[in-house]
Amino acid sequence: MCSGNTDESENIDCGDPILKSLTNGRCFNGDNTEGGYTTKDSCEGVQGGNYVWKLPNEISQIIGDRSEIDDLADHKIDNCCEIISGFCAGNTPSTDNSSDDITCPIGKKIKEDNNGDNIIGRSPEVCCEIRGNCFGNTVESDFECSSPPLATPMENNIPASTNGLGLVCPDTGCTPLDTDDEPLCCKPITGKCSGNTNPTENITCTDIDSNSILKDNPNSIDRGGTVGEHERNCCKIPTTNYCIGNTDSSEDFDDNKCNSVMNPGGTLSAFSLITDTVGPGWETMYPGDLSEEEKGTYCCTCSGCISSSTTFVADQGQGTQRFTNMEGFTNFKELINIDKGNMIIEGLTNDEVKSQCDLIRTEMLSGIDIPESQFQFTCSLSEDEKYINVNTSVVPLEGEELPEEIVAKVTAGLPVLSFKRAKKKDDEGTGGTLTKILLVITVLILIVSLIIIYT
Repeated sequence: MCSGNTDESENIDCGDPILKSLTNGRCFNGDNTEGGYTTKDSCEGVQGGNYVWKLPNEISQIIGDRSEIDDLADHKIDNCCEIISGFCAGNTPSTDNSSDDITCPIGKKIKEDNNGDNIIGRSPEVCCEIRGNCFGNTVESDFECSSPPLATPMENNIPASTNGLGLVCPDTGCTPLDTDDEPLCCKPITGKCSGNTNPTENITCTDIDSNSILKDNPNSIDRGGTVGEHERNCCKIPTTNYCIGNTDSSEDFDDNKCNSVMNPGGTLSAFSLITDTVGPGWETMYPGDLSEEEKGTYCCTCSGCISSSTTFVADQGQGTQRFTNMEGFTNFKELINIDKGNMIIEGLTNDEVKSQCDLIRTEMLSGIDIPESQFQFTCSLSEDEKYINVNTSVVPLEGEELPEEIVAKVTAGLPVLSFKRAKKKDDEGTGGTLTKILLVITVLILIVSLIIIYT
């Protein structure tokens, strides 16, 4: 073959004294060459032709009809060598051995065709391109650094050693890091709350505080160097157990959620979010671990509903027991809300509290003539564990209004005979003040009487 022989001494030398170059390739029709074709595409693209482009290592030194050439050496030279000109590179040197190839500006390389061969051209504009770099190539795509989270591209962090000419990749191709694990095309992500190239650098907030979670956009937040900085910079305690404004927005109530939770069958009057944002669920968290329906009693209202609140004196039972058995309360359908954070209830077990709430509910419901589905009821123990706070609502059916007698009963407070109503603080304040006034008057009368007697 013209080149590529196992014994390199058999390769054709097209240099001195003949001043030709090893052919870039030739166009063959069978065993004969076809002139006028200088590239693979031009040779094999001939319509109707059966031409094949062969490279020097595919061309036999003696192939073809060379009867007019008497000298075998000349035969081999004719097959393998030619004067190459008009290309961007690979042209045959001049007689003074100077190159006729195009010299590209610093940072650019000689352009090649799709087969890796030199192209025809005689100017840097035609012959030169940027290629083999991480970024900024003329045709080749920029190196992708986003996956895995290896990093931010180095295109804006080009090392000074390149004189600003870009990041040149080795012949083996572009890689995120070089063979010494130093940044080549990509700059590793490090020192962030999350999304670091080395996942062991990512902050797990629950390891610091079991109740905390990562802040929003943790990939852009600097984590800091100490555990304290990790907690301050990266973590937050989520807002939860409120009607709105929770960290997890799926916990929030709105008109649609109020209606789907409180009126799943669609037979009652439409529900909507409460506008009077006071009390549990608004100013404070819900009292305990509640179901969605229980939360809805604090967050939602309905058109035409009538509600009232009543406080009863709790029946303290026969002693003091630990409030440890919570089983059964999580599935208690009748919206009985007991603060499960208070694990000791003086004088009451959890079953006794449940029983008292259940009894109050039964007596209230028996006092009005409505279906149970229209009656809403919440029952919770006061913080001092002396009172039972009850909230009731009666919901009209869709398109209907509640009868006046039901409105009057609910407004006045539904009767409960088994429990004593707690006095209102205003009443207690008025009674106390009146007692003090009467005491003062009595003392004054006594003083005046004594004065009259002894004068």
